[in-house]
Amino acid sequence: MLNRIIPIGNFGGGGGVRCLVVLAILHLLGRPIFRLLIHYEHRLHSLYMFMKKLKNRR
Repeated sequence: MLNRIIPIGNFGGGGGVRCLVVLAILHLLGRPIFRLLIHYEHRLHSLYMFMKKLKNRR
């Protein structure tokens, strides 16, 4: 019945409780984390580039 309203295919069973908890935490903390990252974006850019170099080194 629900599949007629929201056709979600293979995801009909859901992700379980763990997935819902992670999604809820990310949703609640998303805005404060985003504001923090935007405020320090110019400082974090060098960290992102360093991590990218480490990843490409492998």
